[in-house]
Amino acid sequence: MRPDNRPSQNDERVYPHRVMVVVGIIAALAAFAIQIIGLAAEIRLKDSIASLQSSLALARMIAMNQSTTVTVTLSQPLQLRR
Repeated sequence: MRPDNRPSQNDERVYPHRVMVVVGIIAALAAFAIQIIGLAAEIRLKDSIASLQSSLALARMIAMNQSTTVTVTLSQPLQLRR
């Protein structure tokens, strides 16, 4: 600042650049967080698929040992309203 306590033109130009840097950092962090959330959902889906596959394989093995058939019915679980 100059001796008369008024900001110079150079000081006024620096402020928008600082704001743009902060906004850029926040945008980068938000993009990273979105990717993390997407990966978590993908991992949960793969885990559910693996669980279903192992349950079907076990049912098949039991049916083969008992010389019977197995009927599989897939349905969506009910979702409770909030």
